[in-house]
This record gives sequence, C-alpha cells and structure tokens, in this order.
Amino acid sequence: MPGENRKYTEARAQRRHSNFCVQRKKELIHSKKKRTQKKKRTEREKKPRTEEKEYNTQKKALTQKGKKMNKKKKTFLEELQDAKAGRYAVGAFNIFNYLSADAVVKAAAELDVPVILQTSVVTVKEFGPEKLGSMLRLIAEQAPVNVLIHLDHCQDIELAKACVDAGWDSVMYDGSRLSLEDNIAGCREVVKYAHSKGVDVEGEFGRIVGVEDAVKVSAEDASLAGLEDSIRFVRESGIDAYAPAIGTAHGVYIGTPTINFNLVAELKTAVDAPVVIHGGTGLSEDTFRRLIRNGGAKVNVSTAVKHAYLDTCKAYFSEYPDKLDPVGFDRFLGRAIMDTAREHMEIFTDTSKR
Repeated sequence: MPGENRKYTEARAQRRHSNFCVQRKKELIHSKKKRTQKKKRTEREKKPRTEEKEYNTQKKALTQKGKKMNKKKKTFLEELQDAKAGRYAVGAFNIFNYLSADAVVKAAAELDVPVILQTSVVTVKEFGPEKLGSMLRLIAEQAPVNVLIHLDHCQDIELAKACVDAGWDSVMYDGSRLSLEDNIAGCREVVKYAHSKGVDVEGEFGRIVGVEDAVKVSAEDASLAGLEDSIRFVRESGIDAYAPAIGTAHGVYIGTPTINFNLVAELKTAVDAPVVIHGGTGLSEDTFRRLIRNGGAKVNVSTAVKHAYLDTCKAYFSEYPDKLDPVGFDRFLGRAIMDTAREHMEIFTDTSKR
C-alpha cells in the first residue's frame, strides 16, 4: 500500500505540473495576443499622425518648389517688360552645346537672375530642333531661375516654325535684308504661327554690320533704323520685341562704335515692344548702362562666349599638353564661360548706377 500511495502521489504531481504548464502556455499565448493587438492599435493610431506628417513634409516641399517655380512662369515678353520697367536688362547668351548652356545657367543661378539661352540657326541645324530643344528644355526645367530658350537671327520661316513646335519660348525672324514691306510680311507670318502656340517673336529693322554665324552684313550693306520706320515696323508686324540697328555690330569691334542712344530712348515710349540690343560683345560698361537706362531690355552676347570657350581650350592645352582628363577639361571650360556670363549679367542687372 505505501508503494501504491507514493505512485499515486507522484502521478497527481505530474498531472498538476502538466496542467500548470498547459495553463501557463495559454496565459503566454493570450498575453502575446494582447500585446500584438495593442501594437496594432498603436500603429493604427500613429498612422494618421504619420500620414499627416508625410503630407505636411510633401506640402512644404511643394511650397518650396512653388516658390522656385514662380520665378519660372514668366514668358519671354513678360521678362523683357519687367526689365524695361525696372531699368535692367536680361542677358541673352548664344550657346552651342550642353556645356555652354549649363555654364550660362549656373552663372544666372548664382546671381538669382533670369537668363535667355540663345541658339543660332547653325547650332539648330547641327543638332536638329527636336534634339536641341529637348536638351535645353531639360536644363531650363531643372534651373532655380527662369531660363528662356530663344532662336536668334532666323531668316527661314519654316525653321522658325519648327523651333516653335520644338519648344522654344521665342524666335527671332530676321527679315532685315528685305524691304520694309517684305520684312513686315515675313514677321507677320511668323507672329501668327508663333502666337497661336504661345511663343513670342523678335524682329529686326535696319541692318547690323558684322558676322553672326550664317548672317553676314558688310559695312557697305549696313543701315541704321529710324524712328518713324521703327514705329511702323513694330506696329504693323505685331512683333513682341524689337531689335533696331543702332550702330552696334556683331563680332569684334574695330574702333569705338557710334551708337544712336537717342533712338533707344525714343522707342522706349514710342512703342510697347521692349528694345533688344544686338552686338553686346566688346561694348564698354558705360555703354551698356546707358543703353539699358534708355530702355534696352535684352542684350545679346555671342562672340564673348565663343572666345571664352575657344581661348580657354588653347590655354588648357598650352598649360597641360600631356594631360588626359576630359572631365577636368570640361570643368575648366565651364568655369571660363560662367565667368564671362556672370560679368555681363552683373552689369545688365545692376540698377544702382542707372
């Protein structure tokens, strides 16, 4: 009997222990389940706050982007109208590849000013309107300042229309080689097409001496614009910006040019179209300031950019004849173009001495 009682007691103890283990396991499972439910509840409660935080972060980013984008909403004409009213000028720099365009835009971004990337007919034909337009639009869209794409000195109406279709913000139809009547007619055709697509048009009257890529005008063929013909040309053509021949020249100046400052001043009030100054390379700082004070709202710079590029190429290979570093070479060139563009922009946008 004592042996059987002991076995019974041990069996009861084992059952009790087994029951305890089962109960403890149930308690642990229940506790874990409760913790899981609580965690889910907490996550559900946090989710709206997290989403709200993410929304606020996104909203802040969009607001900041919006502030930058506000600078990029102005059209070619709006920028020039603002410049005319504010007595400063927007720099228009003739670029010829990605490097030159990027360098000019970086200079504008440093100064926080709008800028015009100007393309010659030669450059457009080399790349093709679609390819060049796509590249320049990407640079413009990523810039923190307003960047406008402009076609310079185009004598081909169909090419001007192609650039309109490819995303240019403005185009210049150059009918200055034609009679006043034919120049007006050509401008009106381009204006009608461009305006239907929201694109502005620049026109030129009188012939500006010098060479601008494919456009060559000798001193014998050059002619200056007069006030009466200028008024008629602007009003009948419907152009948005006007480039009168005032005595400046394309290319490098030989001697001091004789410039008709008075015509620029008269045009400021005689016509609504802002005045464009061609032949900016080589003009003195005082000449720039006087032209802008008189109403010049856009100043073209081409030859200086080309010199910055080509002269720096020569200097680089002279200094580093054995260096094999294409990226460093591009960086070297980019800095030179940036410096050139910045120097001009600082003069164009400085209103303290107007």
